[in-house]
Amino acid sequence: MKILYEDRYFGLREIAAGALGDDVPWKSALRAFVSEWCDSRDFIEVRTSGSTGMPKLIRLPKKAMAASARLTNAFFDISRDSVLMLSLPLSYIAGKMMVVRAFEAGAVLLPESPSSLPLSSLHTKVKLGALVPLQVEDILSSGECHRFEKVENLLIGGGPLARTTRERLADIPTRFFATYGMTETASHTALMRLNGEGASACFEALEGVRFRRDESGCLCIHAPHIRESEFCTRDMVELVDERHFVWKGRLDYVINSGGIKFSPEELEDLVFREMEVPFYISSLPDKRLGERIVMVVEDMEWSPEKRRRMDAVFRRLLPRHAIPREIIYTERIPRTKSGKIIRSRNMDSYPPF
Repeated sequence: MKILYEDRYFGLREIAAGALGDDVPWKSALRAFVSEWCDSRDFIEVRTSGSTGMPKLIRLPKKAMAASARLTNAFFDISRDSVLMLSLPLSYIAGKMMVVRAFEAGAVLLPESPSSLPLSSLHTKVKLGALVPLQVEDILSSGECHRFEKVENLLIGGGPLARTTRERLADIPTRFFATYGMTETASHTALMRLNGEGASACFEALEGVRFRRDESGCLCIHAPHIRESEFCTRDMVELVDERHFVWKGRLDYVINSGGIKFSPEELEDLVFREMEVPFYISSLPDKRLGERIVMVVEDMEWSPEKRRRMDAVFRRLLPRHAIPREIIYTERIPRTKSGKIIRSRNMDSYPPF
C-alpha cells in the first residue's frame, strides 16, 4: 500500500514514522492506525457508533477485517493500480476499513481531512470512496456535483439515505451504493446500487454472506468470513431470498399507537420532501392509545399558518392514524459523529429554543 498526499507517495514505514506530520488530527489518526494494523496483536479495538445505544469499544480480529476488505475489493475490482479515497474519520470502522482495503490490494490510498464538503481536491481518478449521507446531501445542496466526477464508485453508509437524495443521484455518472453493515461485521455485508444500470430497492449480500429473518421479522446475518455464529440484528426487513432483502426500519423504534404498528422511518420517508428542516418521528406515552405519534423538528415554533399548512401535508401523505399529534421544537437534534440522528423518547432531553 502507498499513500498519496500532496503529489508525493509515502510507504507504510514512512507513515508509521510520522512522515506526514501531526499538524492536523487526521494525520495523527492515520499514523496511529497504520502502526496498530502492523503491530503484533491480532485484533483492532473499534468504537461502535452509538446511534442505538451507548458507544462501546469492541475487538475485531484483523483476519476478519482483512477478509471483509477482500470481499469489497473483489466486488469493485480493486487492484494495485486502484486509488481509494479516505474521506471519513479513522475513529470509526468505515474509515479504518478503507485503509485495510488499500492495504489488502496494495492500492494507493488518497486521504483528505474529513469535511462536510469533501472531494474538493481530487486531481486523479478514484476507484472507490465512501461518505455518510450528510456529506452527500451537503454536496448536492451546495450545487457542486462536479465533486463526484473523479470518483468511479462511492459507498454511502452510516444511516438511511432519503428518497429525495437518491433521486438527485440518478443522473450523476458516479456509481453510488448504499451499504448495510455494522461495526461488529467489519463494515458492510450487503450493498444496494442507487443509480444507473442495476439500481435496486434491495440490498444484495457480498459473496458468501447469507440472510434469514427471525420470528420478530428482523434480519440475521451469516457471515462466515467474520465468525461462525450468525449476527441477529434489530433491523426489520422484507426478505426476498437468502441473498437479498429490503430494509424497513428498526424494531426498537416501532410505534404501537391504538394497536396499529408504524415504522417511523417509513413515515419519515413519506413526508421528507415537504420538510424544510431536520426532523424525525417518535412517540410519547398515551393513556388511550398506548403511544401517540409526535414529530421532533429542529426549528423554532411554527406560526399558526405554517402549522395548518403542515397538518394539511400530513393528512395528505400519511395514514390517518400516523398523523403527528404533537410537534416538539428543539434548537438541536442530537447526532452521532457520522451525522446520524440519535432518536430519543425522552423529550425533556432536548434543548428548546
